[in-house]
Amino acid sequence: MERYRDYRDIVSFEKNELEEYLKENGYPAFRSKQIYEWVHKKLASSYEDLSNLPKKLREELAGYYHVLPLEIKEKIVSKLDGTAKGGIAVAIQSELDIPVKYIGVGESIDDLQKFDANSFVDALFDIHPDEN
Repeated sequence: MERYRDYRDIVSFEKNELEEYLKENGYPAFRSKQIYEWVHKKLASSYEDLSNLPKKLREELAGYYHVLPLEIKEKIVSKLDGTAKGGIAVAIQSELDIPVKYIGVGESIDDLQKFDANSFVDALFDIHPDEN
């Protein structure tokens, strides 16, 4: 436990470090995967969210490490094509209120373009606003 005292939050742990920490403290290694998924995939904001962990473990972790949840600030959608499935970029931006800054329209970094939802929808439905 002493080795990880410099960490302030549970997000700072890499998967292997978390597993090592848990083993050193008498917990099964599989708990590291549970914690990692809660913190990095489900974006848990408190130890109470980690409902599949024993209460004792949650309390121990809470005594040493904060849960500082990851927050998605912006999104880049790569390998976007002109089909309806590409409409996810519009949904991400409007429904989740997460700005989509760039979209990928090809295979290389040079194929990233600034995302404009209106232009994308127009292209998706083959609408040409300049032809009125």
